[in-house]
Amino acid sequence: MPNVVLAETHRRSFAKVISWRTTATLTTVLISYGITGSFDLALKIGGVEMVAKMVLQYFHERLWTVIKFGLKQEPIDYQI
Repeated sequence: MPNVVLAETHRRSFAKVISWRTTATLTTVLISYGITGSFDLALKIGGVEMVAKMVLQYFHERLWTVIKFGLKQEPIDYQI
């Protein structure tokens, strides 16, 4: 593989959001059902949670692409 720097794309960030939110929302629905005993209410809670957190996570991911904390520069070893 040539010496390149990979950057996070909006599409990749969105795919990661969908993947994680699916897992997290199923967990929320199961917990909500266990607490309320109502599958209908558990689905409503899970739906609201899913949309709200997907939006928040997407912007959180994009914000971290511009934060320099924890990044270090390393020279690219060019081969000619």
